[in-house]
Amino acid sequence: MTGHLWPGTFESFGSNAPSKNVPFPTTQANITAIEILALLSQSLKSPDLVFRLFSNGATRPIINKIINDVRELERPWPQNSSGIMVADMMRYSGYEVAGTPGRLAETKIDVGGFLTPCETGQLGQKVPREPVKFAHLAVDVKKMPEGEDALDLTLMVKYAVEHEEEEWGISLIMKSC
Repeated sequence: MTGHLWPGTFESFGSNAPSKNVPFPTTQANITAIEILALLSQSLKSPDLVFRLFSNGATRPIINKIINDVRELERPWPQNSSGIMVADMMRYSGYEVAGTPGRLAETKIDVGGFLTPCETGQLGQKVPREPVKFAHLAVDVKKMPEGEDALDLTLMVKYAVEHEEEEWGISLIMKSC
Protein backbone atom coordinates (compact mmCIF):
# COMPACT_ATOMS: atom_id res chain seq x y z
CA MET A 1 0.00 0.00 0.00
CA THR A 2 1.16 3.49 -0.73
CA GLY A 3 0.73 6.77 1.14
CA HIS A 4 -2.63 7.86 2.48
CA LEU A 5 -4.56 9.76 -0.22
CA TRP A 6 -7.72 10.58 1.73
CA PRO A 7 -6.98 11.38 5.39
CA GLY A 8 -9.73 10.32 7.77
CA THR A 9 -11.17 7.56 5.59
CA PHE A 10 -12.50 4.35 7.07
CA GLU A 11 -9.57 1.93 7.21
CA SER A 12 -11.60 -1.24 6.53
CA PHE A 13 -11.30 -0.59 2.79
CA GLY A 14 -7.65 0.43 2.99
CA SER A 15 -6.19 3.79 3.85
CA ASN A 16 -6.34 4.87 0.20
CA ALA A 17 -10.00 4.08 -0.40
CA PRO A 18 -11.74 7.09 -1.97
CA SER A 19 -14.10 9.05 0.24
CA LYS A 20 -17.68 7.92 0.77
CA ASN A 21 -18.63 11.37 -0.55
CA VAL A 22 -17.18 11.02 -4.05
CA PRO A 23 -20.22 12.22 -6.00
CA PHE A 24 -22.21 10.04 -8.33
CA PRO A 25 -22.82 11.46 -11.82
CA THR A 26 -25.90 13.64 -12.12
CA THR A 27 -26.83 12.10 -15.48
CA GLN A 28 -27.21 8.45 -16.47
CA ALA A 29 -24.11 6.45 -15.61
CA ASN A 30 -24.01 2.68 -15.88
CA ILE A 31 -21.55 1.33 -13.32
CA THR A 32 -21.41 -2.34 -12.38
CA ALA A 33 -21.43 -3.61 -8.82
CA ILE A 34 -17.89 -4.93 -9.29
CA GLU A 35 -16.70 -1.49 -10.44
CA ILE A 36 -18.29 0.16 -7.43
CA LEU A 37 -16.91 -2.35 -4.92
CA ALA A 38 -13.40 -2.30 -6.42
CA LEU A 39 -13.02 1.40 -7.22
CA LEU A 40 -15.52 3.17 -4.94
CA SER A 41 -15.94 0.72 -2.06
CA GLN A 42 -16.96 3.37 0.46
CA SER A 43 -20.00 4.07 -1.70
CA LEU A 44 -21.52 1.25 0.35
CA LYS A 45 -22.36 4.07 2.74
CA SER A 46 -24.85 5.45 0.19
CA PRO A 47 -28.40 4.25 0.90
CA ASP A 48 -29.29 4.65 -2.79
CA LEU A 49 -26.45 2.37 -3.83
CA VAL A 50 -27.12 -0.27 -1.17
CA PHE A 51 -30.80 -0.34 -2.13
CA ARG A 52 -29.83 -0.87 -5.78
CA LEU A 53 -27.39 -3.67 -4.95
CA PHE A 54 -29.88 -5.55 -2.80
CA SER A 55 -32.79 -4.93 -5.18
CA ASN A 56 -30.62 -6.56 -7.83
CA GLY A 57 -29.90 -9.66 -5.74
CA ALA A 58 -26.72 -8.85 -3.81
CA THR A 59 -26.23 -10.35 -0.36
CA ARG A 60 -23.94 -9.36 2.50
CA PRO A 61 -21.67 -12.42 2.06
CA ILE A 62 -21.34 -11.72 -1.68
CA ILE A 63 -20.44 -8.06 -1.09
CA ASN A 64 -17.96 -9.08 1.61
CA LYS A 65 -16.30 -11.67 -0.65
CA ILE A 66 -16.00 -9.26 -3.57
CA ILE A 67 -14.44 -6.51 -1.42
CA ASN A 68 -11.91 -8.96 0.03
CA ASP A 69 -11.09 -10.27 -3.47
CA VAL A 70 -10.71 -6.96 -5.32
CA ARG A 71 -9.21 -4.55 -2.74
CA GLU A 72 -5.73 -4.67 -1.25
CA LEU A 73 -6.65 -4.55 2.43
CA GLU A 74 -4.48 -4.36 5.54
CA ARG A 75 -6.52 -7.29 6.86
CA PRO A 76 -9.60 -9.08 5.51
CA TRP A 77 -12.83 -7.14 5.88
CA PRO A 78 -14.79 -9.05 8.56
CA GLN A 79 -18.24 -10.35 7.63
CA ASN A 80 -19.62 -8.85 10.81
CA SER A 81 -18.36 -5.37 9.85
CA SER A 82 -19.81 -5.68 6.36
CA GLY A 83 -23.08 -6.91 7.80
CA ILE A 84 -23.39 -3.97 10.18
CA MET A 85 -22.54 -1.38 7.52
CA VAL A 86 -24.86 -2.85 4.91
CA ALA A 87 -27.72 -3.45 7.37
CA ASP A 88 -27.53 0.16 8.56
CA MET A 89 -27.70 1.45 4.99
CA MET A 90 -30.52 -0.95 4.11
CA ARG A 91 -32.59 0.37 7.02
CA TYR A 92 -31.74 3.97 6.09
CA SER A 93 -32.94 3.35 2.52
CA GLY A 94 -36.21 1.78 3.68
CA TYR A 95 -35.29 -1.82 2.87
CA GLU A 96 -36.13 -3.16 6.35
CA VAL A 97 -37.67 -6.59 5.91
CA ALA A 98 -35.71 -9.59 4.66
CA GLY A 99 -37.13 -10.66 1.35
CA THR A 100 -38.59 -7.24 0.55
CA PRO A 101 -39.06 -7.28 -3.20
CA GLY A 102 -36.79 -4.94 -5.07
CA ARG A 103 -38.26 -1.91 -6.74
CA LEU A 104 -35.50 -1.63 -9.34
CA ALA A 105 -35.22 -3.69 -12.49
CA GLU A 106 -32.48 -6.30 -12.10
CA THR A 107 -30.82 -5.10 -15.28
CA LYS A 108 -30.74 -1.46 -14.12
CA ILE A 109 -27.16 -0.45 -13.36
CA ASP A 110 -27.58 3.32 -13.58
CA VAL A 111 -26.24 5.24 -10.56
CA GLY A 112 -26.96 8.71 -11.97
CA GLY A 113 -28.33 10.98 -9.28
CA PHE A 114 -27.53 8.67 -6.37
CA LEU A 115 -26.79 10.59 -3.17
CA THR A 116 -23.69 10.37 -0.99
CA PRO A 117 -23.83 10.33 2.84
CA CYS A 118 -23.19 14.08 3.10
CA GLU A 119 -26.02 14.73 0.61
CA THR A 120 -28.50 12.60 2.57
CA GLY A 121 -27.66 14.37 5.83
CA GLN A 122 -25.96 11.38 7.44
CA LEU A 123 -22.99 13.53 8.45
CA GLY A 124 -25.02 16.37 9.91
CA GLN A 125 -22.67 18.94 8.40
CA LYS A 126 -21.50 20.32 5.10
CA VAL A 127 -18.07 19.15 4.00
CA PRO A 128 -15.91 20.36 1.14
CA ARG A 129 -15.29 17.95 -1.70
CA GLU A 130 -11.85 17.57 -3.16
CA PRO A 131 -11.31 16.80 -6.85
CA VAL A 132 -10.69 13.09 -7.39
CA LYS A 133 -8.27 11.90 -10.05
CA PHE A 134 -9.42 8.75 -11.84
CA ALA A 135 -5.94 7.24 -11.42
CA HIS A 136 -6.31 7.50 -7.63
CA LEU A 137 -9.35 5.22 -7.76
CA ALA A 138 -7.01 2.38 -8.80
CA VAL A 139 -4.74 2.68 -5.74
CA ASP A 140 -4.99 -0.48 -3.61
CA VAL A 141 -7.19 -2.26 -6.14
CA LYS A 142 -5.64 -5.69 -6.50
CA LYS A 143 -8.02 -6.89 -9.21
CA MET A 144 -9.55 -4.48 -11.70
CA PRO A 145 -12.99 -5.29 -13.12
CA GLU A 146 -12.83 -7.19 -16.41
CA GLY A 147 -15.12 -8.39 -19.16
CA GLU A 148 -18.79 -7.51 -18.68
CA ASP A 149 -17.99 -6.07 -15.24
CA ALA A 150 -15.72 -3.40 -16.78
CA LEU A 151 -17.76 -0.53 -18.17
CA ASP A 152 -16.93 3.16 -18.62
CA LEU A 153 -15.62 3.79 -15.10
CA THR A 154 -13.05 1.00 -15.42
CA LEU A 155 -12.01 2.23 -18.86
CA MET A 156 -11.59 5.79 -17.57
CA VAL A 157 -9.53 4.63 -14.59
CA LYS A 158 -7.30 2.41 -16.73
CA TYR A 159 -6.76 5.23 -19.23
CA ALA A 160 -5.90 7.68 -16.43
CA VAL A 161 -3.41 5.22 -14.90
CA GLU A 162 -1.73 4.71 -18.29
CA HIS A 163 -1.65 8.48 -19.00
CA GLU A 164 -0.81 10.00 -15.61
CA GLU A 165 0.64 13.09 -17.27
CA GLU A 166 -2.93 14.01 -18.28
CA GLU A 167 -5.41 15.41 -15.77
CA TRP A 168 -8.49 13.17 -15.71
CA GLY A 169 -10.82 13.16 -12.76
CA ILE A 170 -14.24 13.48 -11.25
CA SER A 171 -15.51 17.02 -11.67
CA LEU A 172 -13.12 19.72 -10.63
CA ILE A 173 -16.21 21.93 -10.15
CA MET A 174 -17.84 20.09 -7.27
CA LYS A 175 -20.10 21.67 -4.73
CA SER A 176 -19.71 21.16 -1.02
CA CYS A 177 -22.48 19.07 0.40
